[in-house]
Amino acid sequence: MQSTQARGCTIDGCGRKHKARGLCLRHYQLQWSSENRDKTNAAARASKAKKPDYYREQNAQWWRDNPGYHRVRYAKNRDVLLGRNAAYRAAHPERRRDAVRRWAARHPESIRAKDERYRQANRERFRQKEAKRRALKVSNGAFQVTERDVLRLVARFDHRCAYCATPFTSRFHLDHIVPLARGGHHAIGNLAPACPDCNLSKGKRLLTEWRKRRQA
Repeated sequence: MQSTQARGCTIDGCGRKHKARGLCLRHYQLQWSSENRDKTNAAARASKAKKPDYYREQNAQWWRDNPGYHRVRYAKNRDVLLGRNAAYRAAHPERRRDAVRRWAARHPESIRAKDERYRQANRERFRQKEAKRRALKVSNGAFQVTERDVLRLVARFDHRCAYCATPFTSRFHLDHIVPLARGGHHAIGNLAPACPDCNLSKGKRLLTEWRKRRQA
């Protein structure tokens, strides 16, 4: 009678030598991992904590060897991925914003290039927007704001965003605390240094409205 050792792995098309449960070592490990998911994840986290540089380089090398992986995976699972991403953003808004901030801090040139491409593709829209903004400044009351005033304002906030305290790297926005669209003046007393994320998400909202929306 042929022994289990001689039969080999029972998985179709495998052909490797039997280890246990009628499986080769590789398939036995895969089955054990699927049955003990918590233990496997805990061991993986512990290993990554001990050797972060090693795993970081392994991941970087994998992405270098598979440059088209994201495009292929996205094309195959577009609807599923979009739904999953939307659900994650809705469930973890702060985590999502933090991830965007970290990415923007690491890739300032990419952000600037993207902004410039959008501006070049929508020149007329930006001209109309700027004309409307200038008209609001004049009608609400515009006071002279010098470069020295701006430098003092930024130093007062220790070169950090007035709203989230993120340190400024290469760029920042001057936010109208009371928006021009809501009757605010263009004056140093109505200006606050803000990171692009806070300023753009605040938009035309008052501080109380914006903070309430972010906490929702």
